[in-house]
Amino acid sequence: MYLTENGRYRELSHIHRKNGNLDYVNKKGESALSILINKYYSYDKEQDQVSYKKYVRVMNGFVNYKVNFNIPVDDDGNTPLMIMLMVNDNKSIKYCVKHIKNLDLSVKNKYGESVISLCYKLKRDKIISLLEGHSTFDYHYKDIPYQNNLLILSALSNPSFMKELLKNNVSIINDVNDKGENALIVSTKNNSVEAIDILLQYGIKVNHQDEKGNTALHYAVDIEQPDIIRKLISSHADMNIKNKKGKSPLDLAHERNHKNILDVITNPSKINVKTPSNSTKYEKDIQNYLALNMDRVYPNYKTNKEMEKAKAMVYARTDEKTSSFELLLIYLHYK
Repeated sequence: MYLTENGRYRELSHIHRKNGNLDYVNKKGESALSILINKYYSYDKEQDQVSYKKYVRVMNGFVNYKVNFNIPVDDDGNTPLMIMLMVNDNKSIKYCVKHIKNLDLSVKNKYGESVISLCYKLKRDKIISLLEGHSTFDYHYKDIPYQNNLLILSALSNPSFMKELLKNNVSIINDVNDKGENALIVSTKNNSVEAIDILLQYGIKVNHQDEKGNTALHYAVDIEQPDIIRKLISSHADMNIKNKKGKSPLDLAHERNHKNILDVITNPSKINVKTPSNSTKYEKDIQNYLALNMDRVYPNYKTNKEMEKAKAMVYARTDEKTSSFELLLIYLHYK
């Protein structure tokens, strides 16, 4: 641990060759990897008196020595990749995913968050694309606070990933959260036409009712979005289903006395009005589904240009296909 804290990568290499246990955890729950992660993102050039590149060499060594990256490195049960996501260190994530063969993306911290759920909630689109083909990508994931699955989270963060989720596991399309909402209801409350189009294309249950007895059509009428109403009715949404207050979507439309809404709900084929992109009264609550229910998200951790340069150079040297010219380009990019 002392060697890790001081960036002594050569001595750590010697310990590895002598079959030393680099996964050792002391009574405080500290490991060489947890110490490295702290140094990696709280590095202070003046205080640490160690070149940052030495810590990158230690990281490079730990990856090559098959140190266990699936174990927690803090009290919240976060793994190194989870912290890399929170710091937005894409370079290290890509490096780890490429070189660590036993990486388990399904591991959860004590709040039920995994690398995959964090990707969706933090909207790390490039990393989602990188991880989708991984053998431990958990398509059945549900979060703890709301029991939302990845399809619901994707509908809120980036609907373009919904198709890939459904291609891999279409059975999740009708899953509901703890409020009885399916992805169609959530997407409607969020005024996300793109998500609605995808869900209707894949045959989601359009007349599903949540815990209040409301269908997606109830909410479309409530937020007065004629284009969404038209799409739902064209997909056989029932305007006469009553919620627990005894109100149907048609009843709500009559109560509002909104001519445009009444026209589209009674004759959807003749009305084609685009849905305004404005937010709805439900959007704030719905977006809370993407909030991280965690005590710490490491606001003081950082990765700056100098740190990125060191990582780029060391990681690139590990890849045999990286030419001297490519290394020069990396150096010049961060100069």
